[in-house]
Amino acid sequence: MDLVMNFCATKITKNSVVLKWDKVEDVDGYELSYKPASASKWKTIEINSNKTVKKTIKKLKPNKKYTFRIRTYISYEDWDDEDWEDDEDWEDDEDWEDEEYIEEDEEYYEDEDWEDEDWDDEDWEDEEWDEYDYSDYSKMTLKTLSKSGAGKTTALSSTSEAVAHSSVKATKFKSVKAGAKKVTLKWKKSAKATGYELYMSTKNKSGFKKIQTVKNKNKLKFVKKGLKSGKTYYFKIRAYVKERGNYSYTKYSSVKKAKIK
Repeated sequence: MDLVMNFCATKITKNSVVLKWDKVEDVDGYELSYKPASASKWKTIEINSNKTVKKTIKKLKPNKKYTFRIRTYISYEDWDDEDWEDDEDWEDDEDWEDEEYIEEDEEYYEDEDWEDEDWDDEDWEDEEWDEYDYSDYSKMTLKTLSKSGAGKTTALSSTSEAVAHSSVKATKFKSVKAGAKKVTLKWKKSAKATGYELYMSTKNKSGFKKIQTVKNKNKLKFVKKGLKSGKTYYFKIRAYVKERGNYSYTKYSSVKKAKIK
């Protein structure tokens, strides 16, 4: 399974940490653990949906180092419910009715080693099968702010394989031009980027929603239509890279506004 990518702390305070990460497809959820850096015992939180990509950890102590780790998991708990007996493909398999196939394999039933095999071995019967499969961990160590509020307010995973494409430069708008019930957005090309995401809001600092994913890295223009005349809209953009099914993103551009004609 893939590592959790871009595991980071987007907000560190004296007593809490906001953790975020990229969504991982085709898994059942995440296992998030944390502890004081000097401790040996982990506190574990099971997140039962791969769509959940944010978690706030509270009740931490000021000016203290903590280690966080996260991994994906797949659950096999429901596999016992699969109805193998009713599988038509299994019952109707021609190989099981083919006489030549049976004759060729009769020697296996006469093999002494086969006959003497102890199928009632307790180790075989009592063997426990894993109900979960896990990926490797993405890890991060950080320090909460001091009582005075001093310290770093963000942190990034220390697992190098889980931090993708730090060399990809953020993009920014070249122009944001308002028209009749529309706005034309143009931006600078970001080297090594796979594409871009455009966001819009009616507020300067909040409420942004994605309005377009530009999957062509060479396309550097987008027209947003259907806007209200006389209203001011705010826009921002970020570049992204997709590799082996994983996404990583640059930081957002500065916000630009446009008043629609």
